[in-house]
Amino acid sequence: MTNTTPLSGSLNPRVPVHRLMESLRSRRNTENFLILLQVINQMKSTIWQYGNIESNIADLVADVAHPNIPLNTMRNVIAVWRYYSDPVVHRNMVPGANAFCAVLGQIQNSYNAINLSRDVIDLVGPWDEWIRDHFREMAIDSLAFVNTNIAAMRTAHQVAGPTNPITRQVAEHLIRLARDASYIDANTLINGLD
Repeated sequence: MTNTTPLSGSLNPRVPVHRLMESLRSRRNTENFLILLQVINQMKSTIWQYGNIESNIADLVADVAHPNIPLNTMRNVIAVWRYYSDPVVHRNMVPGANAFCAVLGQIQNSYNAINLSRDVIDLVGPWDEWIRDHFREMAIDSLAFVNTNIAAMRTAHQVAGPTNPITRQVAEHLIRLARDASYIDANTLINGLD
């Protein structure tokens, strides 16, 4: 951290957590600075990288005796999207994405100005298209994951019957998860991008 490039407007702190806070425009840990639980961060990473969320719970959805793991996994997917929906998080994510696009524009313009005899490159156009498509695909995959597993758990727990206390609890959780799945929306991330 001794030879780091300062972020625009940054004090370039040497302590990593302070640097992170600075990049989020936060001076104190109580001021709009969110540290997610490790399991949520892992889910966020899995969603971002098109990871196979399903592999975590595919066999567990039908286990009527132990519904916690699939329920918590679906909750974690929704929690990631609730995080993205937070106005403070969004307000601090968009400038970073736009700044990255601006850097691509500078690289593109510099290259095109120097290499007049070669074909021009376009870095900004593909980035703009890719980032929006990426966010949409993240939302589609996340929503499909939640909806598919809600349906599978409903089917699995119907067999146990309505008098089974676990079945009733699971049914209530699934209703809540279906409602909360409305937070999974790519426009949450796309709004504000240049």
